[in-house]
Amino acid sequence: MGRTGKWFGYNHFNLKPDIVVLGKSLGNGYPISAIIIENEIIEKVEKTDFGYYQSHQNDPLGCKVAEAVLDCLNEDNLIEQSRLIGQELLTTLQHDLKDVSVVTDIRGIGLMIGIELAKETLVGKIFDELVRRGIIIGISFTHNMLNILPPYIMDKNLIPKISQEIKQSILSTAKVIN
Repeated sequence: MGRTGKWFGYNHFNLKPDIVVLGKSLGNGYPISAIIIENEIIEKVEKTDFGYYQSHQNDPLGCKVAEAVLDCLNEDNLIEQSRLIGQELLTTLQHDLKDVSVVTDIRGIGLMIGIELAKETLVGKIFDELVRRGIIIGISFTHNMLNILPPYIMDKNLIPKISQEIKQSILSTAKVIN
């Protein structure tokens, strides 16, 4: 929610989903979920005997938390900030890693960035080296990727350091020459 530089990832494409499910980001850690449903679908469901219940259903505290999260995203302009900082981070990574032979692709949208590595490169070892250097990211063993999802409030002055630490971790772990 907002991490891509727009409210939802589908907003970047010519898509209009019937149902959108919201979870973790809506409560910023507080247990709340919600669904956004197209009116036509709601009308069809209301004509059935379908029922759903869960432990936090209609929880007023959860609703207030979600309201506060939405207010913060709006008032602090965090969605636009995600777009701008994400673009700067992506551009910096693409520049700094362009000559690293094991990097096969760097792509992203907003604050969701992936660095795909050659199949023989061990992402787990790079992850360990990054943790040793004080940088925590995600990884995908299936796609041999480093997944970078920094917080919405990331200090853009950290971008060059983070990019260089990622580069050095890849170079030292993969033992490649750029």
